[in-house]
Amino acid sequence: MNKLNALFSTACTEITQNLLIIEEPTKKQVKAEIKKICAKYALERIPRNHEILSTVKDADFFKLQKVLLKKPIKTASGVSIIALMPKPYACPHGRC
Repeated sequence: MNKLNALFSTACTEITQNLLIIEEPTKKQVKAEIKKICAKYALERIPRNHEILSTVKDADFFKLQKVLLKKPIKTASGVSIIALMPKPYACPHGRC
């Protein structure tokens, strides 16, 4: 099990190094790079984005965070619905 963890972390480190070489990686380039490295190391599963980010140095974290953590938001006509909940207070007339 320890050998598998070492191999997995080595693959994640190599993925981050290769992604840092790319000037502005797109989602498609990131997925292709991850699949290529997983095939090279014959990993049982593809590493999750947060596992890849855990091997990144602090200086490079924000560059890869934009690509690996951001999820697209779908909204109808560009309007996002936001729910605002007030802090619950006691009933003003005391009967509730």
